[in-house]
Amino acid sequence: MFFRLLVTFLFACSVFCYPLPVHAKSIACDGKQLVGADLSGQDLQEVKITYCNLDQANLADAKLIKASIQHTTLNNANLHGADFTNSDTYNISFNGADLTDAIFTGSLLQRASFDGANITGADFSSTLIQPVRQRLKLCDVATGVNPTTGVMTRKSLGCW
Repeated sequence: MFFRLLVTFLFACSVFCYPLPVHAKSIACDGKQLVGADLSGQDLQEVKITYCNLDQANLADAKLIKASIQHTTLNNANLHGADFTNSDTYNISFNGADLTDAIFTGSLLQRASFDGANITGADFSSTLIQPVRQRLKLCDVATGVNPTTGVMTRKSLGCW
């Protein structure tokens, strides 16, 4: 009897005291704006974001691992330390964004724009950036080493 009560108590504690992370499924803005939204530190793994205006949003240290982001603007957003590992993006704008120490390892960045973005310490290892001219423009401003992966930004972009 004691054993059963102990197991029940431990199970209840594990469910209510230490909940498992909940992964967001999708954010479809469809014209709604999330300008300036605070999503810092959020676990957004495998999230699908479409047609969103996330300009000036705070996604610092957000986990966007395996995210799918399409037709979305993140202009002047704070993405410091955000993790986009193995993410798939299409028609996304990071213009003027703070991408300091962000991780894009293994991601696909199609029709991506980074004009005026701060990529100091960002890791783009094994990332496909389209159009190619974006990668070349990033090489012009690439500096630093990612503190999490230890990879130099210039090396991760394949800069000469």
